[in-house]
Amino acid sequence: MSYPTRVIVAVALLIASGGNAFAIREFDIRTIEALGRNIYEKARQASSSQSELERRAIRTASDALKGINLRGYRFVVLTDPKRSGLLVYALATSANRDEIVAGVHYRLTVSADGRRAEQVDALSRTRVVITSHSLPSKYNLVGFVLGQIVSDKPVETFVYLTLLHKKPCMIATPDGSVWWIENGKIRKEKKKATDRTAS
Repeated sequence: MSYPTRVIVAVALLIASGGNAFAIREFDIRTIEALGRNIYEKARQASSSQSELERRAIRTASDALKGINLRGYRFVVLTDPKRSGLLVYALATSANRDEIVAGVHYRLTVSADGRRAEQVDALSRTRVVITSHSLPSKYNLVGFVLGQIVSDKPVETFVYLTLLHKKPCMIATPDGSVWWIENGKIRKEKKKATDRTAS
């Protein structure tokens, strides 16, 4: 960011809409990184390559998300790294490749046979779309900054988004921690956001 007149960082805040912000399944940082990279790789594959088990798990996930408008969502199925079942991701998308859709994405824990949804995790609480459309032509979007409320660690969809859009991001979490995500890797700042404000 050595050219301040030509670059801009998009800033957005994922705001709570009620409920328990910490009810999602938690993973360690290495697992979050791996899941984010796997989502990215799997999302690049054609839907025609899905197995019958994956298609069944997606149908189960769609049923579990009844009441949510899933138009424009893309589904990715991964092996659950901690249990014997599957993880199904419902990823909000945009027809415009320049738009970074930061939410709302869902992660569903599904049984190994793909027939039962065991847990639904909203990985954000509002739909946030980051776009450079309104920027003057001499500006380039080089990264984005988000406040996340669902966990004290960044969720895997941010790893996926930075790989998909080839842009780094900074995530602030409820405990005041600041995290950087770039090239599929997560790094935690030594100082918390509250420490920065105080100094």
